[in-house]
Amino acid sequence: MQDKNERGLVGDFFCGAGGASVGIEEFGVKVDFAVNHDQTAIRLHSRNHPSTYHMTEDIFTSEVERFVAGRKVSLIWASPDCTHFSKAKGKTPRKQGIRMLPYAVYFHAAQIHPEVICMENVAEIQGWCPIEDREDVPGFGQPVKSLTGICYKCFVTHMSHGKLEPDGRIADAPAECRRFCDKCQVVRDGYTKCLGYDFDSRELCAADYGAPTTRKRWYAVIRSDHRAIRWPKPTNSKNGVGLPAWVPASSILDLDNYGQSIFDRKKPLAENTQRRIAMGIRKYVLNGEEPFIVHVNHSGDGFRGQSVNEPLPTMTRKLGMGLVSTKTMQIEQFLTKFYKSGIGQSIEEPLHTITTSPGHFGLVSVKTTDKGSLNQADRAVLERAHQVSQFLMLYYGSDIGQSIDKPLRTIVTKERFSLITVLHDGRVLLDIHLRMLSVEELKRGNGFPDDYDISHDSRWHRIPTAEQVAKIGNAVVPSMSKAIVSANCPYLYQHDRVPFVQVSQQQNGQFSFA
Repeated sequence: MQDKNERGLVGDFFCGAGGASVGIEEFGVKVDFAVNHDQTAIRLHSRNHPSTYHMTEDIFTSEVERFVAGRKVSLIWASPDCTHFSKAKGKTPRKQGIRMLPYAVYFHAAQIHPEVICMENVAEIQGWCPIEDREDVPGFGQPVKSLTGICYKCFVTHMSHGKLEPDGRIADAPAECRRFCDKCQVVRDGYTKCLGYDFDSRELCAADYGAPTTRKRWYAVIRSDHRAIRWPKPTNSKNGVGLPAWVPASSILDLDNYGQSIFDRKKPLAENTQRRIAMGIRKYVLNGEEPFIVHVNHSGDGFRGQSVNEPLPTMTRKLGMGLVSTKTMQIEQFLTKFYKSGIGQSIEEPLHTITTSPGHFGLVSVKTTDKGSLNQADRAVLERAHQVSQFLMLYYGSDIGQSIDKPLRTIVTKERFSLITVLHDGRVLLDIHLRMLSVEELKRGNGFPDDYDISHDSRWHRIPTAEQVAKIGNAVVPSMSKAIVSANCPYLYQHDRVPFVQVSQQQNGQFSFA
């Protein structure tokens, strides 16, 4: 008879970049096996978790049962692909096959009987429903709104306790659901029993658990051992009342790297990008005291950004964050966004959600100098200050219909290069710099430790930057898997995580240890 506290196997399904595994190991539990169909993901995971057994197989046909071979399985973590549930998917037709991936958890749970299952996905999974498959019907390829949440209810019923019809359908399914059930993999493959797990789920924000990002996700804890399901207590709070404040984005940014002036580019910045920067300068420099982040990778024209003192937002598959700095001999910075909506963020907030797309965040740095120092300034400095003034006048005037005289003061003279527009606390804005956030900054922003390497796979093949960002944007925030597993499986603790030893290949072909 197995000891209830005996440690069984621990697995990571849909392992990706390894965020869930990192968190589990940071708690002190070794991940024994990992599964993903993507070879790049497996090789990346293998590079950072060399003692884990890796399976590069389709999640539905993976021979996990053969590997387990009747051994006890204490825990599996599963983060199925969320792109076809996410609001970020927009109007793009959804793929029903990808939306069925959560049922891979049911499939394997029925085979290997893990005691505890932890799941992570976007909050929209709770609205999981059939996809309209009739091409002549409006909404083809889109979720059927009248059936919102029915597939999610079906999944929860199959995993837990509930009433099923003999063919596996949930007993109280709406009549409209019937035409989809006949084609559903659940019915077709004969998933006809409830597994009897206890099931609970919540939406949690990573910034509340010490991560420098406000990424918010749906988490489920599903267990068969009749122990209580426990949710971790927050370790941080937005306002720092009663708990330490959220970890700011500034903690993971290289604030000494300003990037290039927005006025010195061979290819001018897009109109919407310029508009967002201008709106961010108004909020975070002229009306504030901090740098900000610009979010750039989207089509809207409103300001997207955040202070660098906020956590990072959810990361996507694309590089979309740039650090904006308004230069002087004094530098003020903020983050601007290139996706979604908003007014950027202070660098003293956690980074907003990091996406899977490159180019979604920018660091804006604004140069300023004392008004008196302009008497000794050369023509180039005055010309650049004039450009800054014209730039801000253009966007403040046309976009929000308010003169720069409120709350700013414009000094106008007849001399062209003496048109010094913007005074801020007795200082003149001289230049504006913008750069995108680096992969390393995004990695740290999603909570990965510095020693975690996503630049190369286990075969020393370099992973393209866009793919690195995609892996980061899809990754589980490590502090979340650590918090949830430690709250529910404290008896699995083995030893503290040993930092990964970085090995770099030099140009001469030799290897060195970091």
